[in-house]
Parts: sequence; C-alpha cells; structure tokens
Amino acid sequence: MATILFTPGTKFGTVTSSTIPSQKIKLMAPSIRPLSPSITAQMTGSGSGEKVVLSAVVFVSEANLPANNQMTFDINYLVTDLDKVSIYIASQDSFTPSNVFYPFVVEIEFSPSQVPNLSNNLSSIKVINWDADPEGSRGTEIRVGG
Repeated sequence: MATILFTPGTKFGTVTSSTIPSQKIKLMAPSIRPLSPSITAQMTGSGSGEKVVLSAVVFVSEANLPANNQMTFDINYLVTDLDKVSIYIASQDSFTPSNVFYPFVVEIEFSPSQVPNLSNNLSSIKVINWDADPEGSRGTEIRVGG
C-alpha cells in the first residue's frame, strides 16, 4: 500500500523511469536500509545559461518493484549552503528489506540560477534516496563546477 512520504525541501517535479528485470543486482545478505544512489553530474554552458545535467541510478528493492517495472519518483531540492544543494528522490512506497535490487535511472536537468538561494558557483550536489525513515535514507555527494 502506498504511503504518503514527507520529503524535505521544495518540489522540483516528478520523473518516471523504467527498469529491465535482467539488470537486477543480488546482495549476499538482505539490506535493511535503502542503497545509496550512484550519480554523475556535468555542468554545461556558462553564466545564466549554465545547466547541471544529473543522472542518478536509484536502486529499488524487489519487494517494491511494480508489476510494470515502471516507477514515478518525486524530486525535491534543498539548498544546504550557498554553493551546495541536496536533491531528494522519493517513491511513494516505504523501503522493504531485500537482497535483490533493480536499477532505475533518474535524470534531472536544472540551472543553478533558477534555484532560489543557490549561488551560480555551485560546488556540490548530494543526491538522497529518500525513505520514510530519515535515518534509513542514503545519499551520495558529488563535486561539480570549480
């Protein structure tokens, strides 16, 4: 059953992604916490035309995998310092422990100048696979820019 999750920050939007069941990963023992996302980020353009292209691989436990292998993720952002932003990726299902996970690619593109309170000198982005239990949420940080 879907749970309404409180996700920190300001709503960025939603992203729908699909997975290929044959790409699942199996752990030797079940994980009781969500797995950290794998991320890449690239800055393109300059000045007011500067954009961040962010690609995150979010791992969804087998118990949370929808029958159609497609999920919609809510994306929120929270500026944590003038040059740092956290991106929260959340689904509407609370994490269920598993030893089998499926990768979903979540792509986000934004301009630092369009994010309130974020300077154009963005230095790092933290992407968090958000869970109903904040202590269970897992994140990965990446440096961008100069």
